Amino acid sequence: MKKVVCLLGIILCSISLNAQDFFDDAESSTTKYRESAESTTLRTERPGNWGTRPRPGNVAQYMYANFQKAFPEGLTLGADDKTILFTNPTAITNALPSFGTPRKIVESLVDPSARELSNSFASKVAALTMVVKFDRFDKNFATSPHEIGTCAFRDGVCSGMTVDRLLAKANLALAGKNAGYPIKVLDKMVAVLLASYQSGTLTDPILIPGKDGSALIGR
Repeated sequence: MKKVVCLLGIILCSISLNAQDFFDDAESSTTKYRESAESTTLRTERPGNWGTRPRPGNVAQYMYANFQKAFPEGLTLGADDKTILFTNPTAITNALPSFGTPRKIVESLVDPSARELSNSFASKVAALTMVVKFDRFDKNFATSPHEIGTCAFRDGVCSGMTVDRLLAKANLALAGKNAGYPIKVLDKMVAVLLASYQSGTLTDPILIPGKDGSALIGR
């Protein structure tokens, strides 16, 4: 019951939340668990960055050069018989960013346009999938010594959850399966994460480095 009440409260205030509000817990936020200055170099990219036209030096150009290597069978979102498949980098350009109500998908799609997708949640999940995969595939994608997928949220409703686990839950929710959180909550989680480690962003780090974050969480 306590968990249900907590989740309802999160949904009601999700529109106005920022990274500090959503992930931070004033009682447990201590410098003990914060990344050092040397390791706050994780990298995230929003859907619009991936979906822009490739130009020298931008992340879209990087995606075009590395998509087939990182996603030899294409980038798949969702689960089981409810999936979205992007087969090539041009499909990403055509689909991202997509706007529309965050919701589950009702049928499988292959290389949908942004209008056909019309789902901001799917757009964000695609962006996070590329962040996690490219960071794991290419040690030069980010300068942090830590893989973002194995980092965990240090506080708040996501405390102890790794980015890999958040992504898995987001894909389950996208396919209409029980992920333990409503889609609106997962949508906000992913949005805040994607905004928190963009180039030039100055914010208290919301992730804990280390294998699954467990060594630093201590619980």
